[in-house]
Amino acid sequence: MSDAKQPQTSADWPEYQCLHTLKGHNAPVTSVDVSPDGAVAVSASRDGILRIWNLAHGECMHTLQGHTGTLLKVRVTPDGQCAVSIGWDAVLKVWDLATGACLRTLEESCGVLDLCLMPDGRHAVTGSGEHFAVNTHDLETGKRIRSLEGHEDWVTSVCITPDGSHIISACGYGLAGHQRGFDQTIRVWDAVAGRARVLTAGSCIHSLCATGDGWHAISKGGEQGLRVWDLVTGDCVNTIELGELEISVLCAIPGTSRFLSGNHDGTVGFWDAEKKDCQGWLQAHAQWVTGVSVTPDGRCMITGGWDQCVRVWR
Repeated sequence: MSDAKQPQTSADWPEYQCLHTLKGHNAPVTSVDVSPDGAVAVSASRDGILRIWNLAHGECMHTLQGHTGTLLKVRVTPDGQCAVSIGWDAVLKVWDLATGACLRTLEESCGVLDLCLMPDGRHAVTGSGEHFAVNTHDLETGKRIRSLEGHEDWVTSVCITPDGSHIISACGYGLAGHQRGFDQTIRVWDAVAGRARVLTAGSCIHSLCATGDGWHAISKGGEQGLRVWDLVTGDCVNTIELGELEISVLCAIPGTSRFLSGNHDGTVGFWDAEKKDCQGWLQAHAQWVTGVSVTPDGRCMITGGWDQCVRVWR
């Protein structure tokens, strides 16, 4: 990757080097995820196609077709055996990573806008336009088993604490596409009881993640910087100013308070929920970074971009 700058990070962060640039998509990449062992990555794109990549050789193992239209999110199950994808077609699909076969299709009656997986690997949580709900699906039976209602707008961001005890959800742009939507809250749901603590965010939320240590949620919304929320008290305990930096996606570093951001200027930012400023950056793509994923040991990072490329960093 000739246009990539060297990582500019503090000494205690990995110095990622680009190992492979993976090409094959014919439209911007919208999401990426990596298997826990760092052997395989999956990418989703606006071209409606999923690609499974062998990271050791930098080769495409399988090209997966079945969705109609733009893909929004892909996630690899914790055991590294399957991937789950969603798109504008209001469909969830479960794929076998080894064979590329579609194992199951789950259909929704309205838009499915975000996706995350429970630690057990059997259940998927989605943000929906139907009843503005957070839905839980059993991936083995193909059934929706719970709908959590309370939001007042399309649920565009969902994430789960590492222990699976809480689901965190938020709404993006309002129904009319305005910056100030109808629902400007973050909801922290007890995954068993279904009760929610409501946090007042003061704007729509465009990106959301739970830190890898399970103590905090990170949100990016409106004109605000990054806000750090204590999941026990519900208080905002830190605000990280961004200046002119625009963030598109957040990704937690497992087991820590650290997290990554994919940014509109093609960089990946390195952050710590307990600190006030960026801990470093990496020029990852020529254009907008739309997906970031990292292995549990932090040694392998995958990025996807508007430039239609996927990059492997070690």
